[in-house]
Amino acid sequence: MEKAETVVPNIPDLSEYRRIAEQTLERFRRLVRSYEISRILGIEDGYVYVTIRRGDTLAEISSAYGLGENGVEVLMRLNGIEDPRRLRVGSIVKVPVKDLEPVFPVASKPLPGLILSGFGTRSGSTVNIGVTIKNPSKNVYAVLPGRVIRFEKTSNGYIVEIDSGNNVISVYKGIILSAVKEGQWVARGEVIGYGADRVTFELWVEGEPKDPMFLFFSSLGEFEVSFYTEWEDGKLPEHPAFRVTRSGKIPKLWKTIAADPTIIPIGSIVYIPDFRDKPNGGIFVVEDIGAVIKGKKIDIYMDSVLEALHNRRFKTRVFILRGSAIEGG
Repeated sequence: MEKAETVVPNIPDLSEYRRIAEQTLERFRRLVRSYEISRILGIEDGYVYVTIRRGDTLAEISSAYGLGENGVEVLMRLNGIEDPRRLRVGSIVKVPVKDLEPVFPVASKPLPGLILSGFGTRSGSTVNIGVTIKNPSKNVYAVLPGRVIRFEKTSNGYIVEIDSGNNVISVYKGIILSAVKEGQWVARGEVIGYGADRVTFELWVEGEPKDPMFLFFSSLGEFEVSFYTEWEDGKLPEHPAFRVTRSGKIPKLWKTIAADPTIIPIGSIVYIPDFRDKPNGGIFVVEDIGAVIKGKKIDIYMDSVLEALHNRRFKTRVFILRGSAIEGG
């Protein structure tokens, strides 16, 4: 009797399938990010509509919006312009948007402690209609491309306003030395001035102030929020890991949160608008995990047991910094 031959089936190499799946997921994530920013800025169709003013040129517009070396030809063809030297004041030029990712106005990520005053917070009878930020580097950057439409000196420094088209205006306050002038076109990320220790950035869309932080953070949906202290893991002060988070750091009030790492990875920066009146401006860092913090739940660190017990559980929207690990950036 002949011995049966063992047939080993061909096992496909899954690495290529995994690579394709990751690329597809990344394209989807970028599409979601682009859609969110497009919705905020009113450019769902992928275009910015610019009103021509005296002195404007297609070369300046092309450079500001990063259209590349053939940008002028693209604008001419798209708008039926035969002679770029003869732009009619008041006419509308349609500009294709290639890069929608805004730049933070100071040389840092929006970290806890950097935000001095959040959108909608009150100081006496005054309401902040922007976000006030520490400015350690002194440089102030254009968050979005556009034309400088206002350059005014005040008792608190210069105010610079930039029109990005589609009725979107960005306002920068607290600039001590300006690097731009009225009528100048600027690109995203270009230095527009040098600020004091703090600057205020405002975002106006169709004449209404919007929370500027939504330009830099992407929605994760609704989460259940609770509060915890270092005493809840059962460790005594003598234990070497007492007060040490999963990230290896000591937790800090109005900075540290615990989350499910399969939902929000350790080290991610998140924004919770319901806390924008707190010392952190609503910005937290995921530095810990929790045995019962699974799924769409967040645990906020408190340094007082009474305060942690006093705060109730509730559901609220949570946002993650664009380009974080969860987005594949």
